[in-house]
Amino acid sequence: MKSRIYLLAAATFVFVSCKSSDVGESGFLKDYSQLREDSGLYADLVYIAPNANFRGYTGLIIDPVSLRGERAAELDPAERQMLGNVLRSSFVRSMSGAYPIASEPGPGVMRLRLAISDVEATNPLLNTSTTVVPAARLLSEGQRLATGTQTFAGSATLEAEFVDTETGRQLAAGVDRRFGKKQIANSASRWGQVRKIFDNWAEEMTRSLVGVRDAGY
Repeated sequence: MKSRIYLLAAATFVFVSCKSSDVGESGFLKDYSQLREDSGLYADLVYIAPNANFRGYTGLIIDPVSLRGERAAELDPAERQMLGNVLRSSFVRSMSGAYPIASEPGPGVMRLRLAISDVEATNPLLNTSTTVVPAARLLSEGQRLATGTQTFAGSATLEAEFVDTETGRQLAAGVDRRFGKKQIANSASRWGQVRKIFDNWAEEMTRSLVGVRDAGY
């Protein structure tokens, strides 16, 4: 029984960066009512369809990324495009080693839909300052305790679902929020921490799905 529960959890999103339970609904997913809090070290909210049969799929279409939320709407269009391209590229790079990337729907092909429903860039100078300056660190720690995030470190929320390309049936869905880590060395890139979050999502989701597929679920 325990092994089955582990496989069900692993079928969605296993992530390694810092986690927050403060997630919302952007409207990207058609139905949020079936999502449940995960009891393990996985996504904040998950759903897996009964008899999803991931072993029956041999191809994957990865849709262009949707950006949602007030913070994303405030970004420069070039930054919005960059973030969507970077997240999709992370998933294509990671998933292509396990699932052939398809361009057309058909038998045995599933579709991965992705949305960034909340995103905030790192402030490199202040992120470093909260690490080395006591007063700034106290402010950051206060926010971490209150909200689960740290000031200036960068954050992102992912909404994702796998669907069958022929029937449109939802196979799995999840919502997960991640935030960046404190760093002593100053970073020149304000999106560096968010890029790491994207890579973590892609790599861990790929490993999870491969494990479930190989286990016969």
